Amino acid sequence: MLKNLLLHKDVKLSHQDRKELALAIEAYGLKVIAGALDKSPDVKKTSCESIKKLLSDYESDEMKPGKMLKATTQITVRLIRDKMWAIFNHGITLTNSLFNHFIFSHTVPKKELGESSLKLYKELLTRCCESNERVQDKAEDTLEAMVINEKIRNAELLHEALLKPLQVKYRLNTLQ
Repeated sequence: MLKNLLLHKDVKLSHQDRKELALAIEAYGLKVIAGALDKSPDVKKTSCESIKKLLSDYESDEMKPGKMLKATTQITVRLIRDKMWAIFNHGITLTNSLFNHFIFSHTVPKKELGESSLKLYKELLTRCCESNERVQDKAEDTLEAMVINEKIRNAELLHEALLKPLQVKYRLNTLQ
């Protein structure tokens, strides 16, 4: 049930967003992805719920599992960056769906799994440095679940990243 990649004139999405989220648009449709980036909380919530539903109903004959993981990671990263708690929480829910269900139900290549987990790891690490304790706790819990996940551990990229020293921007955020 992949959505058509038609560029509707009534859907507002910048050229940069269309380029950055091309796979997500291919997987979920332009309207759903544009809705997830919309300024209206109700529109965002509806789109996030659509993404979650489409991910849970995914069948591998529609798009290869590795490509679907990458597509979902693209939009999940944007949701995790969102400053609104409810939208951030949808990003966390999608992350958990990906790494607790999707990767166990579908054969995802090690490379794509490693790359996706690393992208989400970096975003979650940034959110762990937030001043909002609720956001910190949720991001930390999700990171912890990712670190102990057997499939992610076997992909090795995330664990290599965990062994590297933190970059200056992460250390500065924690000192504030």
